[in-house]
Amino acid sequence: MYRVLLLYQKKIPSVILCASIQLEYLQNCQLIKLEENSIFHVTRKQCMLSDIIVLVRGSTKSESIFVERMKKWGKYIVYVLDDDLLNIPSYSSSSVYFKENAVRDSVVKLIREADVFAAPSEIILRKYKSLGKHVLIKEAVEVFNIPHNIGRKKVRLGFAGSVDRTYEFESILSKVLHDLKQKYNGKLMIECIGITPASCGGDIDRCFDYQDSYLEYIELMKQRKWDIGLAPLFPSEFNCCKYFNKYIEYGRFGIIGIYSDVLPYSGKIIDGVNGILVKNTREAWFSALDKLIQDQLNGGNYCDFLRERILEDISEHYSVDKCAGEFYDDILKECCKRESRNVGAVEFYIMLFKIWFIRIYYGGLRRFCRLPMVKKLVSRRTKI
Repeated sequence: MYRVLLLYQKKIPSVILCASIQLEYLQNCQLIKLEENSIFHVTRKQCMLSDIIVLVRGSTKSESIFVERMKKWGKYIVYVLDDDLLNIPSYSSSSVYFKENAVRDSVVKLIREADVFAAPSEIILRKYKSLGKHVLIKEAVEVFNIPHNIGRKKVRLGFAGSVDRTYEFESILSKVLHDLKQKYNGKLMIECIGITPASCGGDIDRCFDYQDSYLEYIELMKQRKWDIGLAPLFPSEFNCCKYFNKYIEYGRFGIIGIYSDVLPYSGKIIDGVNGILVKNTREAWFSALDKLIQDQLNGGNYCDFLRERILEDISEHYSVDKCAGEFYDDILKECCKRESRNVGAVEFYIMLFKIWFIRIYYGGLRRFCRLPMVKKLVSRRTKI
Protein backbone atom coordinates (compact mmCIF):
# COMPACT_ATOMS: atom_id res chain seq x y z
CA MET A 1 0.00 0.00 0.00
CA TYR A 2 1.42 3.37 -1.04
CA ARG A 3 1.62 6.11 1.57
CA VAL A 4 0.64 9.40 -0.07
CA LEU A 5 1.11 12.92 1.29
CA LEU A 6 -1.08 15.58 -0.37
CA LEU A 7 0.25 19.14 -0.02
CA TYR A 8 -1.11 22.55 -1.02
CA GLN A 9 -0.97 26.19 0.03
CA LYS A 10 -4.75 26.33 0.65
CA LYS A 11 -7.37 23.67 0.01
CA ILE A 12 -9.04 25.47 -2.89
CA PRO A 13 -11.37 23.78 -5.45
CA SER A 14 -8.40 22.99 -7.73
CA VAL A 15 -6.91 20.81 -4.97
CA ILE A 16 -10.21 19.05 -4.32
CA LEU A 17 -11.10 18.37 -7.96
CA CYS A 18 -7.62 17.46 -9.24
CA ALA A 19 -6.33 15.32 -6.38
CA SER A 20 -8.17 15.24 -3.06
CA ILE A 21 -11.37 13.52 -4.24
CA GLN A 22 -9.42 10.84 -6.13
CA LEU A 23 -7.00 10.17 -3.28
CA GLU A 24 -9.73 9.99 -0.64
CA TYR A 25 -11.59 7.47 -2.80
CA LEU A 26 -8.43 5.36 -3.18
CA GLN A 27 -7.92 5.44 0.58
CA ASN A 28 -11.50 4.24 1.12
CA CYS A 29 -10.71 1.38 -1.29
CA GLN A 30 -7.63 0.61 0.89
CA LEU A 31 -5.26 1.10 -2.04
CA ILE A 32 -3.33 3.94 -0.39
CA LYS A 33 -2.86 5.54 3.01
CA LEU A 34 -3.45 9.29 2.74
CA GLU A 35 -2.17 12.24 4.76
CA GLU A 36 -2.66 15.88 3.79
CA ASN A 37 -1.55 19.28 4.99
CA SER A 38 -0.64 22.80 3.96
CA ILE A 39 2.93 22.98 2.67
CA PHE A 40 3.61 25.57 5.38
CA HIS A 41 2.48 23.27 8.22
CA VAL A 42 3.81 19.90 7.05
CA THR A 43 5.44 17.80 9.79
CA ARG A 44 8.57 15.70 9.82
CA LYS A 45 6.51 12.61 10.68
CA GLN A 46 4.29 13.10 7.62
CA CYS A 47 7.37 13.37 5.39
CA MET A 48 9.05 10.34 6.96
CA LEU A 49 5.98 8.12 6.54
CA SER A 50 5.24 9.01 2.91
CA ASP A 51 6.31 7.24 -0.28
CA ILE A 52 4.66 9.71 -2.66
CA ILE A 53 4.19 13.48 -2.32
CA VAL A 54 1.46 15.11 -4.42
CA LEU A 55 1.86 18.90 -4.58
CA VAL A 56 -0.97 20.92 -6.16
CA ARG A 57 -0.42 24.42 -7.66
CA GLY A 58 2.91 25.02 -5.95
CA SER A 59 4.51 28.30 -6.98
CA THR A 60 6.84 29.54 -4.25
CA LYS A 61 10.59 29.24 -3.72
CA SER A 62 9.75 27.55 -0.40
CA GLU A 63 7.94 24.75 -2.24
CA SER A 64 10.77 24.27 -4.75
CA ILE A 65 13.25 23.94 -1.84
CA PHE A 66 10.94 21.43 -0.15
CA VAL A 67 10.53 19.30 -3.30
CA GLU A 68 14.27 19.32 -3.98
CA ARG A 69 14.96 18.09 -0.44
CA MET A 70 12.22 15.44 -0.56
CA LYS A 71 13.68 13.98 -3.74
CA LYS A 72 17.05 13.65 -2.01
CA TRP A 73 15.26 11.77 0.74
CA GLY A 74 13.86 9.29 -1.79
CA LYS A 75 10.30 10.55 -2.15
CA TYR A 76 8.36 10.22 -5.42
CA ILE A 77 7.10 13.68 -6.43
CA VAL A 78 3.88 14.41 -8.34
CA TYR A 79 3.31 18.07 -9.26
CA VAL A 80 -0.23 19.04 -10.34
CA LEU A 81 -1.22 22.22 -12.21
CA ASP A 82 -4.68 23.05 -13.54
CA ASP A 83 -3.68 26.48 -14.97
CA ASP A 84 -0.76 27.81 -16.98
CA LEU A 85 0.73 29.81 -14.10
CA LEU A 86 3.46 31.23 -16.36
CA ASN A 87 0.90 33.06 -18.52
CA ILE A 88 -1.61 34.60 -16.10
CA PRO A 89 -3.47 37.44 -17.93
CA SER A 90 -2.94 41.05 -16.82
CA TYR A 91 -6.60 41.52 -15.76
CA SER A 92 -6.29 38.70 -13.20
CA SER A 93 -5.94 39.76 -9.56
CA SER A 94 -2.93 37.42 -9.21
CA SER A 95 -1.05 38.56 -12.34
CA VAL A 96 1.44 40.78 -10.45
CA TYR A 97 2.42 37.88 -8.20
CA PHE A 98 2.87 35.38 -11.05
CA LYS A 99 4.96 37.80 -13.08
CA GLU A 100 7.66 37.91 -10.40
CA ASN A 101 10.84 36.18 -11.58
CA ALA A 102 11.20 34.24 -8.33
CA VAL A 103 7.70 32.78 -8.75
CA ARG A 104 8.19 31.93 -12.42
CA ASP A 105 11.54 30.27 -11.70
CA SER A 106 9.94 28.23 -8.90
CA VAL A 107 7.13 26.94 -11.15
CA VAL A 108 9.63 25.86 -13.84
CA LYS A 109 11.85 24.21 -11.22
CA LEU A 110 8.89 22.32 -9.73
CA ILE A 111 7.93 20.95 -13.16
CA ARG A 112 11.55 19.89 -13.75
CA GLU A 113 12.07 18.33 -10.31
CA ALA A 114 8.82 16.33 -10.29
CA ASP A 115 8.89 12.66 -11.20
CA VAL A 116 5.47 13.24 -12.76
CA PHE A 117 3.97 16.54 -13.93
CA ALA A 118 0.19 16.08 -14.06
CA ALA A 119 -2.45 18.43 -15.51
CA PRO A 120 -6.04 18.14 -16.77
CA SER A 121 -5.12 20.13 -19.91
CA GLU A 122 -3.39 18.43 -22.84
CA ILE A 123 -2.22 21.84 -24.04
CA ILE A 124 -0.34 22.55 -20.78
CA LEU A 125 1.30 19.13 -20.98
CA ARG A 126 2.37 19.63 -24.60
CA LYS A 127 3.68 23.10 -23.76
CA TYR A 128 5.99 21.90 -20.99
CA LYS A 129 6.67 18.31 -22.08
CA SER A 130 10.38 19.05 -22.56
CA LEU A 131 10.70 19.69 -18.81
CA GLY A 132 9.87 16.14 -17.71
CA LYS A 133 7.45 13.20 -17.65
CA HIS A 134 3.82 14.28 -17.87
CA VAL A 135 0.43 12.61 -17.33
CA LEU A 136 -3.09 13.76 -18.22
CA ILE A 137 -5.57 13.68 -15.35
CA LYS A 138 -9.31 14.38 -15.05
CA GLU A 139 -11.20 16.38 -12.47
CA ALA A 140 -13.60 14.08 -10.61
CA VAL A 141 -17.13 15.02 -9.58
CA GLU A 142 -20.25 13.53 -8.05
CA VAL A 143 -23.27 13.86 -10.36
CA PHE A 144 -26.60 15.28 -9.12
CA ASN A 145 -29.69 14.69 -11.28
CA ILE A 146 -31.76 17.69 -10.17
CA PRO A 147 -35.31 18.09 -11.60
CA HIS A 148 -35.60 21.17 -13.83
CA ASN A 149 -38.49 23.44 -14.80
CA ILE A 150 -41.08 21.57 -12.76
CA GLY A 151 -43.93 23.90 -11.89
CA ARG A 152 -41.87 27.02 -12.65
CA LYS A 153 -42.85 29.84 -14.94
CA LYS A 154 -39.35 31.32 -15.04
CA VAL A 155 -36.20 30.12 -16.77
CA ARG A 156 -33.12 30.36 -14.56
CA LEU A 157 -29.79 31.48 -16.03
CA GLY A 158 -26.63 31.46 -13.93
CA PHE A 159 -22.91 32.07 -13.90
CA ALA A 160 -20.45 30.71 -11.32
CA GLY A 161 -16.80 31.74 -11.24
CA SER A 162 -14.11 33.79 -9.53
CA VAL A 163 -13.92 37.58 -9.49
CA ASP A 164 -11.24 37.38 -12.24
CA ARG A 165 -13.99 36.37 -14.68
CA THR A 166 -15.92 39.64 -14.17
CA TYR A 167 -14.27 41.45 -17.08
CA GLU A 168 -15.08 38.70 -19.58
CA PHE A 169 -18.64 38.33 -18.27
CA GLU A 170 -19.37 42.05 -18.57
CA SER A 171 -17.65 42.50 -21.94
CA ILE A 172 -19.40 39.59 -23.62
CA LEU A 173 -22.77 39.36 -21.87
CA SER A 174 -23.93 42.66 -20.34
CA LYS A 175 -25.83 43.86 -23.45
CA VAL A 176 -27.05 40.35 -24.29
CA LEU A 177 -28.60 39.87 -20.85
CA HIS A 178 -30.21 43.31 -21.02
CA ASP A 179 -31.82 42.43 -24.39
CA LEU A 180 -33.10 39.11 -23.01
CA LYS A 181 -34.54 40.78 -19.91
CA GLN A 182 -36.40 43.22 -22.14
CA LYS A 183 -37.84 40.40 -24.26
CA TYR A 184 -38.74 37.99 -21.46
CA ASN A 185 -40.01 40.46 -18.91
CA GLY A 186 -40.78 38.52 -15.72
CA LYS A 187 -40.01 35.11 -17.26
CA LEU A 188 -36.25 35.15 -16.78
CA MET A 189 -34.15 34.99 -13.62
CA ILE A 190 -30.39 35.64 -13.83
CA GLU A 191 -28.01 34.89 -10.95
CA CYS A 192 -24.25 35.04 -10.39
CA ILE A 193 -22.00 33.29 -7.89
CA GLY A 194 -18.57 34.78 -7.23
CA ILE A 195 -18.94 38.02 -9.21
CA THR A 196 -21.03 41.21 -9.01
CA PRO A 197 -21.07 42.64 -12.56
CA ALA A 198 -21.62 46.38 -12.17
CA SER A 199 -22.26 47.04 -15.87
CA CYS A 200 -25.29 44.71 -15.87
CA GLY A 201 -27.18 47.06 -13.56
CA GLY A 202 -30.59 45.69 -12.62
CA ASP A 203 -30.48 42.84 -15.12
CA ILE A 204 -28.92 40.47 -12.56
CA ASP A 205 -31.56 39.35 -10.07
CA ARG A 206 -29.21 38.06 -7.41
CA CYS A 207 -25.48 37.80 -6.74
CA PHE A 208 -23.89 35.44 -4.24
CA ASP A 209 -20.42 35.83 -2.73
CA TYR A 210 -17.62 33.50 -3.74
CA GLN A 211 -17.85 30.39 -1.56
CA ASP A 212 -14.59 29.64 0.26
CA SER A 213 -15.95 26.25 1.33
CA TYR A 214 -16.31 23.87 -1.61
CA LEU A 215 -19.04 21.91 0.20
CA GLU A 216 -21.03 25.10 0.74
CA TYR A 217 -20.59 25.93 -2.95
CA ILE A 218 -22.00 22.51 -3.91
CA GLU A 219 -25.01 23.03 -1.65
CA LEU A 220 -25.63 26.49 -3.08
CA MET A 221 -25.47 25.19 -6.66
CA LYS A 222 -27.93 22.41 -5.81
CA GLN A 223 -30.35 24.94 -4.35
CA ARG A 224 -30.21 27.35 -7.32
CA LYS A 225 -31.57 24.80 -9.84
CA TRP A 226 -30.33 26.72 -12.87
CA ASP A 227 -31.59 25.62 -16.28
CA ILE A 228 -28.82 27.28 -18.30
CA GLY A 229 -25.22 28.01 -17.31
CA LEU A 230 -23.15 30.80 -18.88
CA ALA A 231 -19.48 30.32 -19.80
CA PRO A 232 -18.11 33.38 -21.65
CA LEU A 233 -14.38 33.30 -22.35
CA PHE A 234 -11.91 35.31 -24.42
CA PRO A 235 -9.37 33.47 -26.59
CA SER A 236 -5.88 33.78 -25.06
CA GLU A 237 -2.75 31.77 -24.45
CA PHE A 238 -3.72 31.40 -20.80
CA ASN A 239 -7.38 30.49 -21.38
CA CYS A 240 -6.66 27.83 -23.99
CA CYS A 241 -4.60 25.99 -21.34
CA LYS A 242 -7.47 25.99 -18.86
CA TYR A 243 -9.54 22.91 -18.16
CA PHE A 244 -13.16 22.85 -19.39
CA ASN A 245 -14.14 23.10 -15.74
CA LYS A 246 -17.43 24.92 -16.40
CA TYR A 247 -18.68 21.94 -18.41
CA ILE A 248 -18.03 19.61 -15.47
CA GLU A 249 -19.33 22.04 -12.84
CA TYR A 250 -22.54 22.90 -14.70
CA GLY A 251 -23.13 19.47 -16.15
CA ARG A 252 -22.95 17.61 -12.84
CA PHE A 253 -26.09 19.53 -11.77
CA GLY A 254 -27.88 18.92 -15.08
CA ILE A 255 -27.32 22.53 -16.16
CA ILE A 256 -27.08 23.12 -19.93
CA GLY A 257 -23.99 25.21 -20.65
CA ILE A 258 -23.56 27.83 -23.35
CA TYR A 259 -19.86 28.29 -24.02
CA SER A 260 -17.70 30.68 -26.02
CA ASP A 261 -16.42 28.86 -29.11
CA VAL A 262 -12.78 28.98 -27.99
CA LEU A 263 -10.39 26.54 -26.36
CA PRO A 264 -10.72 24.73 -24.01
CA TYR A 265 -14.49 24.50 -24.61
CA SER A 266 -14.27 23.95 -28.37
CA GLY A 267 -12.10 20.90 -27.67
CA LYS A 268 -14.78 19.25 -25.51
CA ILE A 269 -18.23 20.57 -26.44
CA ILE A 270 -20.04 19.09 -29.44
CA ASP A 271 -22.45 21.86 -30.39
CA GLY A 272 -26.05 20.76 -29.92
CA VAL A 273 -25.08 17.45 -28.27
CA ASN A 274 -23.52 18.14 -24.86
CA GLY A 275 -23.82 21.93 -24.83
CA ILE A 276 -23.94 24.99 -27.07
CA LEU A 277 -20.92 26.72 -28.63
CA VAL A 278 -21.24 30.37 -29.71
CA LYS A 279 -19.04 33.04 -31.24
CA ASN A 280 -18.26 35.95 -28.94
CA THR A 281 -20.71 38.34 -30.57
CA ARG A 282 -23.84 39.95 -29.14
CA GLU A 283 -25.98 38.41 -31.91
CA ALA A 284 -24.64 34.86 -31.49
CA TRP A 285 -25.07 34.81 -27.71
CA PHE A 286 -28.57 36.32 -27.91
CA SER A 287 -29.68 33.83 -30.58
CA ALA A 288 -28.38 30.78 -28.67
CA LEU A 289 -29.86 31.85 -25.35
CA ASP A 290 -33.15 32.87 -26.96
CA LYS A 291 -33.54 29.42 -28.53
CA LEU A 292 -32.95 27.60 -25.23
CA ILE A 293 -35.18 29.93 -23.21
CA GLN A 294 -38.05 29.52 -25.66
CA ASP A 295 -37.68 25.74 -25.63
CA GLN A 296 -37.59 25.66 -21.83
CA LEU A 297 -40.75 27.79 -21.61
CA ASN A 298 -42.52 25.54 -24.16
CA GLY A 299 -41.97 22.17 -22.49
CA GLY A 300 -38.20 21.80 -22.78
CA ASN A 301 -37.95 18.83 -25.17
CA TYR A 302 -34.66 20.00 -26.70
CA CYS A 303 -33.29 21.05 -23.31
CA ASP A 304 -34.19 17.66 -21.85
CA PHE A 305 -32.31 15.95 -24.71
CA LEU A 306 -29.19 18.06 -24.04
CA ARG A 307 -29.43 17.53 -20.29
CA GLU A 308 -29.66 13.77 -20.72
CA ARG A 309 -26.57 13.66 -22.98
CA ILE A 310 -24.57 15.86 -20.57
CA LEU A 311 -25.37 13.78 -17.48
CA GLU A 312 -24.60 10.61 -19.44
CA ASP A 313 -21.18 11.89 -20.51
CA ILE A 314 -20.15 13.16 -17.08
CA SER A 315 -21.35 10.01 -15.30
CA GLU A 316 -19.39 7.84 -17.74
CA HIS A 317 -16.13 9.80 -17.97
CA TYR A 318 -15.79 12.03 -14.89
CA SER A 319 -17.22 10.00 -12.02
CA VAL A 320 -15.09 9.73 -8.88
CA ASP A 321 -14.42 5.98 -9.24
CA LYS A 322 -13.40 6.34 -12.90
CA CYS A 323 -11.05 9.30 -12.34
CA ALA A 324 -9.58 7.82 -9.15
CA GLY A 325 -8.84 4.54 -10.96
CA GLU A 326 -7.04 6.40 -13.75
CA PHE A 327 -5.09 8.48 -11.21
CA TYR A 328 -3.93 5.28 -9.52
CA ASP A 329 -3.04 3.43 -12.73
CA ASP A 330 -1.36 6.33 -14.55
CA ILE A 331 0.46 8.00 -11.67
CA LEU A 332 0.65 6.11 -8.38
CA LYS A 333 1.35 2.65 -9.81
CA GLU A 334 4.25 4.16 -11.74
CA CYS A 335 5.92 5.06 -8.45
CA CYS A 336 9.24 3.26 -8.34
CA LYS A 337 9.60 2.18 -4.75
CA ARG A 338 12.74 3.95 -3.70
CA GLU A 339 14.80 3.41 -0.67
CA SER A 340 13.71 6.35 1.46
CA ARG A 341 16.33 7.92 3.67
CA ASN A 342 15.43 8.68 7.23
CA VAL A 343 14.40 12.33 7.45
CA GLY A 344 16.82 13.60 10.07
CA ALA A 345 15.42 16.05 12.60
CA VAL A 346 18.25 18.59 12.15
CA GLU A 347 18.05 18.48 8.34
CA PHE A 348 14.26 18.77 8.40
CA TYR A 349 14.15 21.77 10.72
CA ILE A 350 16.93 23.56 8.80
CA MET A 351 14.80 23.10 5.68
CA LEU A 352 11.70 24.32 7.55
CA PHE A 353 13.60 27.38 8.75
CA LYS A 354 14.59 28.19 5.15
CA ILE A 355 10.98 27.79 3.99
CA TRP A 356 9.63 30.13 6.65
CA PHE A 357 12.44 32.65 6.25
CA ILE A 358 11.81 32.85 2.48
CA ARG A 359 8.05 33.09 3.02
CA ILE A 360 8.39 35.94 5.52
CA TYR A 361 11.09 37.72 3.47
CA TYR A 362 9.21 37.64 0.16
CA GLY A 363 5.85 38.29 1.80
CA GLY A 364 7.24 41.30 3.68
CA LEU A 365 8.99 42.59 0.57
CA ARG A 366 5.78 42.40 -1.46
CA ARG A 367 3.78 44.23 1.20
CA PHE A 368 6.52 46.89 1.45
CA CYS A 369 6.50 47.42 -2.33
CA ARG A 370 2.72 47.87 -2.29
CA LEU A 371 2.87 50.75 0.20
CA PRO A 372 1.59 53.99 -1.45
CA MET A 373 4.72 55.93 -0.44
CA VAL A 374 7.03 53.30 -1.98
CA LYS A 375 4.95 53.19 -5.19
CA LYS A 376 5.18 56.97 -5.39
CA LEU A 377 8.97 56.95 -4.99
CA VAL A 378 9.37 54.22 -7.62
CA SER A 379 7.12 56.18 -9.98
CA ARG A 380 9.17 59.37 -9.53
CA ARG A 381 12.42 57.48 -10.07
CA THR A 382 11.06 55.95 -13.27
CA LYS A 383 10.08 59.40 -14.62
CA ILE A 384 13.56 60.76 -13.89
